[in-house]
Amino acid sequence: MLLASSQHASPEVSIVVCTRNRARALERCLSAVARQRAGLPFETIVIDNGSTDDTRAVVGDASR
Repeated sequence: MLLASSQHASPEVSIVVCTRNRARALERCLSAVARQRAGLPFETIVIDNGSTDDTRAVVGDASR
């Protein structure tokens, strides 16, 4: 799952978050990432290792 990039330019930095059934922790993590001001174009990639909780919904909410 790829979240939107921070800017429209090609990303120079990739933030990769691996998760499995940790939706609440993921929500806090993605919120913190969204507040970052790196000064470089970046992208956030979430690797979901077969979650059965609300992980997909959390990523969907964060991407909006």
